[in-house]
Amino acid sequence: MQKRKFSREIKLEAVRLVNDRGVAVAQAARDLDLHENVLRKWVMEFAADRQRAFPVHEQLNPEQQEIDRLRKEVAKLKAERDILKEAAPHVDAAESPEPAVLPRHHLSEGAMDIQSYDAHARSSFLARSRTGAGGQHDIY
Repeated sequence: MQKRKFSREIKLEAVRLVNDRGVAVAQAARDLDLHENVLRKWVMEFAADRQRAFPVHEQLNPEQQEIDRLRKEVAKLKAERDILKEAAPHVDAAESPEPAVLPRHHLSEGAMDIQSYDAHARSSFLARSRTGAGGQHDIY
């Protein structure tokens, strides 16, 4: 659901309905199809500063425009960061899977120990990489 936006004129007219005509906020909100808290906020904002209440975006001073722009940028960057945080564990696991290493007590008497197995695996890999796709040529 998209947030509804109201012009300055509509907000001022709604506030006048409450302040000048004496209509209750609850009744005015129902008549205008607004949430009661929205209308209350408008009335309070108007009471605080009649001249600057409900500024049109173009009437904002440059500092306020810059603050608005930076807030939007921060929100976007936070969303991107959250996406990357969620994806990081999956990317790390896919790129560098940890080799499964059996504890020493799982090795049978006739099996190689871990260091010998690692050396054997490395030499086999080097042999395959030098000869192509798993050829049986001698290692250089």
